Amino acid sequence: MEHGIAARPSVPRWEGGGRVIAVVVPAFNEADRLRTLLPRIPARLFGVPVQVIVVSDGSADGTEAVALDHGAVLVRLPKHRGKGAALRAGFARAMELDPAQLVTMDGDGQHDPADLEHLIRPVMAGECALATGSRFVPDSSRGPAPLNRYLVRKVLIAALRATLGRTYTDPCCGYRCFSIQALRAIRLRGDHYQSELEALFEAAIHGLSVAEVTVRAAYPAGCSKMGARFGRLAGRAWVIGQYASTIARKTRELRRADAMARPSAGPSAWGRTGRENA
Repeated sequence: MEHGIAARPSVPRWEGGGRVIAVVVPAFNEADRLRTLLPRIPARLFGVPVQVIVVSDGSADGTEAVALDHGAVLVRLPKHRGKGAALRAGFARAMELDPAQLVTMDGDGQHDPADLEHLIRPVMAGECALATGSRFVPDSSRGPAPLNRYLVRKVLIAALRATLGRTYTDPCCGYRCFSIQALRAIRLRGDHYQSELEALFEAAIHGLSVAEVTVRAAYPAGCSKMGARFGRLAGRAWVIGQYASTIARKTRELRRADAMARPSAGPSAWGRTGRENA
């Protein structure tokens, strides 16, 4: 069994629908971890060239030099704006490269490049428009996850089940693969840690198929910078507030989209009924 998948599917054929697979890596002061991460990203996957795009989110260490030394396309944000803003900048640069698919990967060492092929496969095969990594398939227990993340995850799973009508076992995992269809449809607005939740709601709004793909779980010491500028407890509360406001906002958008998609009994329909019964 490979990462919880019983049978390894056949290798999908690349039909030349894009020139590269873009791997977008948002990074804020991650020079040391990028030195280890970037050499492990393969140059080609399924015969398609891979182009890494590192978005330096106002980094003040050697992040930019490390990215360039390893052949990555570098996008510089002059000041620290947040993960969501870095992802949008990376997406915009990737679209200039005519990507076949786009992968998002954290720069802090949580995501294993060995899972890239596994993550990209269902999107390239046309089985889904968005593949989202999960560290909790098939085992949804806490595992090595820090307790605070485990508890927040459980609350988010329940909230998304209530609003989207399906269970995502790892809704905040940033290790994802987007098809070109998904890239054109999904719009990310938040500057911070809203992007993963926004993408799931956007997929529902646009009727895009989403599949969870098992990926390895890794939590390197000191890897998380979520809310770090506010301190440990206040920072976590701030992040949770970001999640809550995003779910509320996107739920309203989803309901509006659902209402617009439903056929309405307008004046013309009522008029026909009245005339037929006259």
